[in-house]
Parts: sequence; structure tokens; C-alpha cells
Amino acid sequence: MRRGREEAPVDEPLGNIITFYSYKGGTGRSMALANVAWILASGGKRVLTVDWDLEAPGLHRYYAPFLSDKDLTGSEGLIDLLIEFRDATAVGGAGAADDKWHEAYADISAYVVSLDWDFPRGGTLDILPAGRQGASYSARVNSFDWVEFYERRGGGVFLESIKEKMRADYDYVLIDSRTGEVTHQLYVEDSYAGAKREWNAAQDAMGKTLRFIPIKVSEISCDNGCAYAEEFAAAIPEADLRASTQGLTVFFSAKSGNQMAIPLSGALIAKQLAAVDAARAKLPTNAAAAGTGAVAR
Repeated sequence: MRRGREEAPVDEPLGNIITFYSYKGGTGRSMALANVAWILASGGKRVLTVDWDLEAPGLHRYYAPFLSDKDLTGSEGLIDLLIEFRDATAVGGAGAADDKWHEAYADISAYVVSLDWDFPRGGTLDILPAGRQGASYSARVNSFDWVEFYERRGGGVFLESIKEKMRADYDYVLIDSRTGEVTHQLYVEDSYAGAKREWNAAQDAMGKTLRFIPIKVSEISCDNGCAYAEEFAAAIPEADLRASTQGLTVFFSAKSGNQMAIPLSGALIAKQLAAVDAARAKLPTNAAAAGTGAVAR
């Protein structure tokens, strides 16, 4: 369910923005944020949670029982908001005579999803998800040019407008940030007939556990026996890629007992890292923490 948000009166204090950060994934950062947000909303506060972990989104899963679109396959989010602004500036949406032209694109209400729950004392809890989930999500994130966004599209001014809009509409804005450790995603699609496999784990050739990222499970058909399509990914630390100049293999396993080995050649890894290094060389200081690369299959 989506709904607009009335702005706070001019004499009402602006809301607080708090970022939840962890160097590595799997530390409980998102769970802590989800619980703090619920407590604040239960205390009558207007709360917005933002899934800024674009490479490994998952904040919405903690609120799945209270979302009509539980997998967010039909709900746009942060990356879609950024792309809309980027595309508008590319086709002349920026009005040269109006220095506030960008404010029209900073309205996040169309991208915010409200939890279906009646909190006491007028509390509300909304989520701005990372973006519409599905096979194209990884491509939308990985193709987003942060350097162009900041240097040519006025991205810094745009994000400032979003920040002020959030502070005006909410008492608390809790941001689930990406990890400090740079990771790259290996994206996998598996379509099959028969019993559901439920892919749920990943590791490298040495048995080191990699962060498994579930994306979507779809039931294709059950007319003459069921068929499924699963989408998932593994987060590979950049240090592991740089240490694997000859290539590496990621092993996925499922609850059903199925296993899958995905090899990454040294040439592919070198190409990926070269692109990341080239982008970093041009990256402005205020965008340094925003972008990352991904190896996709």
C-alpha cells in the first residue's frame, strides 16, 4: 500500500536521520534497524526506513507479513527514483530558469510503501525499498553511473532535496547502508521442473562461506508437474577477487541437496576489477561511498 505524506508544520522540528552501518554483512544490522523502527513507530513516531544497501537489499523481508507486495516485484524504490531523475536530466528535464526544478523529482511518496499495521498514538512505519526486485534489478544497479550522476546530473543537490523532504515528513529516517567491505555479486537464475530446490547457501572452493542473497522464487506452472524459477546471488568480497587472478569458482547449495558450481575466469575478474578501478579514479569525494561493481551471470 502506498500513501502520500503530509509535510510537517513549518514550526515543527525537522526529523532525525540515522544511518545503520557495519563493515561486514551478516552482523544483524538490518534486523536491528527493523526493530528500532518498530519501537519508534509504536511510540507514536512517524518513521521511514530506507534500504540503501543496493547491492544486497533485504530490509523488506523483516516486514514481509505487513506488506501486500511481499517480494517487492511490483514496487519501485530508491534505484528507480534515482534513474527517473537521471533520465529526466538527460532529456532536458532540468529547467535552466528554475533553480528548484529538481524538487519535483525529490518527492519520494510514489516510492514509499507503508506497513499494514495500526500503530498506537498515530505512529507510522514506511519503507523506501532498494528497488523493484526481479531479473532486471541487478542490471539497473550495476549500470548506474555514479560519477555521471554527481558530476553531470546534479546528483548532490538532488539528494539534499530528498534529505530535506524526508526530514520534513518524518520524525525519524533510519537508513540501512551498504557494508564497508566492497563486495561484488554473482547473480544466478535457475529454472527447473520437479520439487522445489530452495537454494540457500554459497561458498568458495576453500569452503569459505559467502553471503547468500535470496532474490525471488517463482512458480512457473503446476499443470503437469510443478516448475520453478529461482533467482539468487552470492556476495564476493573484492579482496577475494583480487586474490584470484587465475579465476575462482562459487559453489551454491540448496535445501533439496542440489549443488551448482559457477566458475569465474581470470579474464572476467580482471575486466571487472579494471572497470571498478577506472571508475574510482574519476569518483568525486562525495560519491566515493556510493558505487560498487558486480560480477553478474
